[in-house]
Amino acid sequence: MNYIDSPAFDTGLEARFAVAARHSRMVRVLRVAVPTAVLLAMAGLVSISVFNPFRMLLPKLPVDIGNLVVSGTKITMESPHLSGVLEHRPAAL
Repeated sequence: MNYIDSPAFDTGLEARFAVAARHSRMVRVLRVAVPTAVLLAMAGLVSISVFNPFRMLLPKLPVDIGNLVVSGTKITMESPHLSGVLEHRPAAL
């Protein structure tokens, strides 16, 4: 009996065919899913930049962006002001 004619070869062949079929199915799905995901992500970024949803929130923020200074990798305020802090109150130890 040849190696190809053995019953063990048929079982291994079916298992390998099932693995190959699953791989082919996954490749067909990913050939559509990956470009679709990229296009959706790009459309989302463009829509966020065009229809800026944070535009309404910027005037309500308590920080004046005009006081911010960017130097290198640090962002600092030129004249910071903390409200609610009393200067004459002694520090608790």
